[in-house]
Amino acid sequence: MGEDDFFGAISTFGGTYAPVNYALCQGQQIAIEQYEALYAQIGTYYQGAGNGATTFNLPNLSGGTTVGVGQQPTTGAFTELGETGQTAQVSLSNGPAAAFAVGDTPTMQTVTSVPTLGVNYVMCVYGIWPEHP
Repeated sequence: MGEDDFFGAISTFGGTYAPVNYALCQGQQIAIEQYEALYAQIGTYYQGAGNGATTFNLPNLSGGTTVGVGQQPTTGAFTELGETGQTAQVSLSNGPAAAFAVGDTPTMQTVTSVPTLGVNYVMCVYGIWPEHP
């Protein structure tokens, strides 16, 4: 993170505040007038979106994570920029599982867990304009 970062770049940060030139990604509504270059880059893609005339929203990554835009390799679903609400799906094969019968239908119950670490997501709000290739 530094003064050479692009408007709209999202990073993780281990502190309790956003560093200079960054804002926490907590879905807050901000004024277009104060952040014109950032608005030109991200527009109203993120949940809440503001009114698009005088305000827009930063992404809200509190308690969440990111997923790449595009077609998901396992499900074939397509994720759009700023889309929220999807749940990660994990398919397990050749692993141990317990089979349970519910009525006449056998089902499998699988519990997976991944270690986590709480960090803040921050977005660069003052930086350099990313050029298109």
